[in-house]
Amino acid sequence: MGTIWTKSKFTKADLDRKTVEFQIPIRGGILKKLAEFRVRQNSDGELAVDIVTNVQEKNPAEHLQNLYHLPLSGVERVTKHPDPSIADFRLVMTGV
Repeated sequence: MGTIWTKSKFTKADLDRKTVEFQIPIRGGILKKLAEFRVRQNSDGELAVDIVTNVQEKNPAEHLQNLYHLPLSGVERVTKHPDPSIADFRLVMTGV
């Protein structure tokens, strides 16, 4: 899959490395987690927004990172979190 470039009401600086509480549909259900955005910007000012989750493996020296590439419909649903003690941003994509 190629990079998904999108327009956003937020800038790269607003989102990159910021926390996000998210709910997204996955095979067999809904994934609800806290994670972090990773954002790249191209020369046209478009953003590629990924959600990165970390999963601790049995060995404490190992962890697994999952990357979820957000389509435009996901980027458009990113909002400031109403409770910043939980996360900086929130994304709810259920029912899409």
